[in-house]
Amino acid sequence: MFSEADVRNLCRQLFQGLAYMRKKRIFFRDLKPENLLVTDDIVKIADFGLAREIYLMPPYTQYVSTRA
Repeated sequence: MFSEADVRNLCRQLFQGLAYMRKKRIFFRDLKPENLLVTDDIVKIADFGLAREIYLMPPYTQYVSTRA
């Protein structure tokens, strides 16, 4: 599976990606393992279908569901 160093690296990349999106005023509302693409030691956040820009006018939906 993953060593502790690998997990730390993957988490760091994920948090950096989320911080970058927040800096660009986008919030990602569908964070789950299926939407994280991991190749070797690189993490990519995928499926922005439910992402929203922060400056859009509320109300935002409080519940987000994924269809199977």
